[in-house]
Amino acid sequence: NYEENSVLWAREAAGPWDGQRFSCERNEMFLATAREFLDVVGGRARPSCTVDDCVAVSRAIEAMRESARTGRRIQVA
Repeated sequence: NYEENSVLWAREAAGPWDGQRFSCERNEMFLATAREFLDVVGGRARPSCTVDDCVAVSRAIEAMRESARTGRRIQVA
């Protein structure tokens, strides 16, 4: 939830829903990402995630979209 700085999740659409609020300043996430990028490009750090990590997240997001669109449970490999 953008306004409340929180994430909600459930195994089934009907619930029960669990959630977690984050107390960090939302903009800090973007600043930290930019700092990490500059550190990686400058050779001072290694990336915190790999291309494989990004592909896995993209597959999970697409499965969530498909599930929301169809109302079905989507298996993610």
